[in-house]
Amino acid sequence: MNCRKGDVESKFESLVATLAVPDCHVEAFRAVFIDLHEEKMREVRAAVAAAEHRADLAREKMRLLNAAFIYDGKIDQDVYDVEKSRLSAEIAEALSEVETLRDDGFDFEPALRYAVELLRQPAAAWRGADTDQKQRLQKVFFPDGVTFRAGRFETANKGILFSGLTGLSAGESRLVAHTGFEPVLPP
Repeated sequence: MNCRKGDVESKFESLVATLAVPDCHVEAFRAVFIDLHEEKMREVRAAVAAAEHRADLAREKMRLLNAAFIYDGKIDQDVYDVEKSRLSAEIAEALSEVETLRDDGFDFEPALRYAVELLRQPAAAWRGADTDQKQRLQKVFFPDGVTFRAGRFETANKGILFSGLTGLSAGESRLVAHTGFEPVLPP
């Protein structure tokens, strides 16, 4: 069966449009996404504080090393040079870690807006995408691919963002944000 390119594209876009997620599920996704981001930011802040603490400890050791060498004369030049080099590297590593943690390059607000609009209007995201973006979106929409048979598209699976949100409501969002095991209590 021959189909014109425009007809095939239109049918694919119609299939993509069927992926639109109801607003209540989008709001549940938004709440979970925000919760996960806030949790990640707490983890980053804790890691930054730990790295800053390591840098402070190494600076204090450096201060003590300088005092022992310069003022007290308790260590010789070779020991001083080795230890100063080690402490300088420790400080630099901790400060580099702080910088990396603080500047991860992730801009949360635009990512959230894009994800929400993708869920609400996947066909609009498809229309606005360039070829590379369309290839990535197709993997998000249909991870197992699609087939075109008898003039229509078929797929075995929708992406988890579009199939995994069924059954959620905005009020349940905090229940799905956290993972783990609850202790099993005897009956």
